[in-house]
Amino acid sequence: MKREKIIIISAAGLVVLILILAVFGNLITIPQSVSTYLEVYPQKKWVLLHNPQGQLISKVTDHELGRITDYRLIQFDRGEEVQLVFDQSVQKKQKIAKGELVLRAGSSLIEERIIQLEGEITVNQAEIELISTGEKEAAIAEAKNQLDFAEARLNEKKIIYDRSKQLFEKDLTSKSLFEFDEWQYKFADFEKRIAKSTLETLTTGAKPEEIEFIKSKIKSLSNELTLLKNRNSNLTITSPISGRINFNHSSIDTLLSVSTLDDVILNVPVRMIDYYKYKPGDKISIYFPTLDTTLKGQLLRVSNEVKILMGRQIVYASIIVPNVKNKLIPGMILESSVKIGKITLLDYLKEFFVN
Repeated sequence: MKREKIIIISAAGLVVLILILAVFGNLITIPQSVSTYLEVYPQKKWVLLHNPQGQLISKVTDHELGRITDYRLIQFDRGEEVQLVFDQSVQKKQKIAKGELVLRAGSSLIEERIIQLEGEITVNQAEIELISTGEKEAAIAEAKNQLDFAEARLNEKKIIYDRSKQLFEKDLTSKSLFEFDEWQYKFADFEKRIAKSTLETLTTGAKPEEIEFIKSKIKSLSNELTLLKNRNSNLTITSPISGRINFNHSSIDTLLSVSTLDDVILNVPVRMIDYYKYKPGDKISIYFPTLDTTLKGQLLRVSNEVKILMGRQIVYASIIVPNVKNKLIPGMILESSVKIGKITLLDYLKEFFVN
């Protein structure tokens, strides 16, 4: 009898419990949190790379928006000698401001071509002036002297270049010193050709149509010079964002990166059964046990691409939080407890028994 009585009481108690849940299950709510591991990303990150193909690449990734917001590629010609010089002040800093100079990229071919164009324009302008004035005898004598001087200088630079080349081939001198002597020799040869061209022009004379041709040539050379100078100025790289500088990278292609760390983005794996609980704009609280810190942030978005993590289907939620005392460093993977609002007691019990 006692056993039957206990069973009857238990059944009655279960019925009462079910009735209570049916009536109050949707009225009682409890806080809901998910224990998980998340990864830290900077709010924005700028990376400057120089790859083996001779390209200088500038890329800004905005993790708050979830996309690349700026991409710039500078292509250098094959065989073009490129020199990248960092601004000295940048190498001593931990932070940099937007628009601050980072480095200058020098191109040997561009600089040589600029010098050549400036020389050709000067020669053509002098040519027009001389053939238009009629004062040729003194000008021819001066041109001959200039040519003699240029030839003597070229011979001198050739001797130095030949000797430097022999030493370089025997590993008795540095590459930079050899390249400097080579450039001096090429420039002396260029000066000699200009002087020779000037003398030839003075001795032959020109017709009116030839003068017009020279003027059009000067215009064409000037346009090319303007384009090259503009390209040369574009080789000056400034930081597109403000943030913390990092020169230490595992990739040899990466020259430096700058990260904005006042706020950071947390990439949180979300089970598919919790997918509909996350809504952009929701306020979310996150506790980090290892840091003993709680941060409050805002849900930015939930990805629409399913991944497999530890045998479960998941998507990733992106949450922006203030980086208090800069405790969160990009690349960190941290244990966390993410509060995602409240859930009714009835739904909680459903999930508990289903999962």
